[in-house]
Amino acid sequence: MRSLQLPSMRALVLISTLLLTIPLLPQTAGLPKAPKTSPSQPSASGDKGPAGKKSPGDPPASLPGKLAGAIDATSDDKSDYIPCFFSRRELLNLRPKPESLTLSSAEAEDLRSSVTAEALKPENSGAFTSGAPEEFASKIGQTQFEGLTRSQALSKVLSLLASYTVSPIISALKQGGTAPGEFFESTYALPGTQHGVVSGEMSKALDGLTNLQDQLNALSSAAKTSTSINSNAQKDIEKAKTALPQSNAAKENLANAARSTLALTRPLDIGCSMSILSYETTRKAFGETMADEYIGIQIVVRNVNPDKEFLVQSAEFKVDDDINGRIGRYYSGVDKMTAREYMLASRDLGKRNLMVHIVQGTGAILSAAVPFTGPFMKQFSGVYSGGFAGALTTVFPDHNTDQLKLIDDEGFSNSRTDRTVVPKSGTAEFVIFISSREFEQGWWTQDCAQRIAMQSSSTKRQAECIGTYNKALPDPKCLDAEIGIDINAARRVCLEEHKGDPTVQADDNNPELKYFKPKSKDYRKWSQQALAIFRELSFAVVAGTHVEESSDTTPSLTKIECPVDDNGDVKLDSAKDSAITCTLTGTNLDKVAQLKLRNSQDATDTTTADGAVTTSGDPKSAKASFAVDKLGALNASAYKVYTVTKDGVEGGGDQLLHFNSAPSLLAGPDPAKVDLGNLQAKDAKPVQITLKGHHLDKLTGILLSAASVSINLPINGTPAASAATVSLGADNIKGKIPAGDYTTNSLQLAISLQSSAAATPAQTSQILVGTGVVAAPAPPTKVPTATGPGKKPKQGN
Repeated sequence: MRSLQLPSMRALVLISTLLLTIPLLPQTAGLPKAPKTSPSQPSASGDKGPAGKKSPGDPPASLPGKLAGAIDATSDDKSDYIPCFFSRRELLNLRPKPESLTLSSAEAEDLRSSVTAEALKPENSGAFTSGAPEEFASKIGQTQFEGLTRSQALSKVLSLLASYTVSPIISALKQGGTAPGEFFESTYALPGTQHGVVSGEMSKALDGLTNLQDQLNALSSAAKTSTSINSNAQKDIEKAKTALPQSNAAKENLANAARSTLALTRPLDIGCSMSILSYETTRKAFGETMADEYIGIQIVVRNVNPDKEFLVQSAEFKVDDDINGRIGRYYSGVDKMTAREYMLASRDLGKRNLMVHIVQGTGAILSAAVPFTGPFMKQFSGVYSGGFAGALTTVFPDHNTDQLKLIDDEGFSNSRTDRTVVPKSGTAEFVIFISSREFEQGWWTQDCAQRIAMQSSSTKRQAECIGTYNKALPDPKCLDAEIGIDINAARRVCLEEHKGDPTVQADDNNPELKYFKPKSKDYRKWSQQALAIFRELSFAVVAGTHVEESSDTTPSLTKIECPVDDNGDVKLDSAKDSAITCTLTGTNLDKVAQLKLRNSQDATDTTTADGAVTTSGDPKSAKASFAVDKLGALNASAYKVYTVTKDGVEGGGDQLLHFNSAPSLLAGPDPAKVDLGNLQAKDAKPVQITLKGHHLDKLTGILLSAASVSINLPINGTPAASAATVSLGADNIKGKIPAGDYTTNSLQLAISLQSSAAATPAQTSQILVGTGVVAAPAPPTKVPTATGPGKKPKQGN
């Protein structure tokens, strides 16, 4: 029994091995071969011989060719857009050819809504001189805009607007061949005998004039000089002429409403290019299961903006796959997160992994069956598991890990955590995955599309145009021909080929409509002709927005330096031109418009101070100018410094400025000079001296001091925060100012401020100038003594 079982087991193992190794043959046969080289092949330098010399058979360059080359060399293409598609004329002009977009139903409805809303505004009622605004709005609502291009839709709106905004006089003269005389005769009841006169005068006035303003001016001049036109007609003409400027302004509003709705702007500093990956490229780069399901579309986005990055928000793809030439719609590809999970779930079903896993499983089964078999099975199991299975994984290595990493790196995603950002003046490349299933029955995959369309021999011009594109001076008649695959010719071939096809069926309701069931063909089996047609039918677009890093634009204030006293408080009396100037240090200070000081201890305090910020080209340093009267109005001792950008955004608050709430003077006293001699005159009144500053409501008095002079003056009444007065009279200077002539050498009296907040007077930089002649005080009169008994001494004066 054992001798019978052993050959059967051997046969089973050998058959299993052959069955498992047969799939390897197509794989090894399909390996790429090294390209053969031939010494007779031309060099990469083109048709030039050794050392870059022309071959003897080359014709000399002609003068027209030189001129054309000179023109091309000096032309400056200002376009900064890299198109994803070029026509033949675009290749000649190096200009992008935008697709002709038409209005959808939603876009047409938006246009009607915006124009109607603008027409019904009261301020635009003056635009309608030939009908009510409601009539124009009703007409706009009934107009068909769907399917029109944006320029066509705008032209239609402006045309309707023109028909409703013409002067009624001009409109009546132009409608139905109405003669000017007939209009004036019927409207203003002119006598019939004047018909010919009025007609001739008006026709002569309007002859050759197309502008409405010129026509009204001509009618106005004719009406004033004509005795045949009554006063009512003259008044109406002048009224229409006066209302014309308002009507023009209203018409401009309506036109702008239409333009803004139809505006389609695209960034001029963003460009893109597209490439369709072949099946083999997708299979080896992203895995076989991905290649069987998706078509890879590689897109390169270029950002030439040197200041802003570009965030790619969406990438969409479309194919004009209808054989009758209808335009397709754009749609997004599969997000790379979904593509990654799809690959993970299906990678074990791939041919390579399935084959390797079967071999490994068979080796495990053989190893387990060794104890029940003979020595041959033991040896065969060792060779199979250790040699064959190991060699198989070496010949066909597992690239799943690298392919998953490539999907993570190259796949496009617009999720919140994984975004595609094009750097400043840089590029970004990514791949979107489009399902290939929906295109496997496309008309370009059918057998009819594999035919090469030949132009009819009767079309002599088309035959003559072949090859003229490469000439220095091609025939202008040949420049309008399309480039690449002739899509229309390929469509015609398919239509002609299926005319006699028995599988083609006709529609009973529409004899012109015929249809047939296309064959399905996998993407990996598409011919080169099918791939070329598919490329011509494909378009890709990207959408996004420019972004800036917050660290690049957010200002930061790290240091502020203002004039301060010994205590670190801002010196308000150091102001120049009524302003305190501070030096700022930080980053992006050129984005700061002003500084705002806020109470650091009381957030509810609404008293703030603003300072204008200026820079001189260096965003790391700036100057801030505060009006001294605003700083003086601050009551707290410390204030936080906030930056305010040009957009009104506040930031910072890390720096502090300290202020002394003690009284301070903003300017010198008023008057600045006092004649001390006049104060000593008989019946002289004291001089009222006004002081201006800040926190003067805390002031109790001032001290006037000089060498050997000290005069205390109390405050008059209750002082205000910004002003206080003191009185300087004869009693104040008597015995306190040395006698002398101060006319030439004036007496400089320094002003110090006395308040309840400070024990000693606070010195200021303000001075009161004393002039005039100060007389010495009169000596006291001596009292005589008594000379007799009972006599009292006389009293002195």
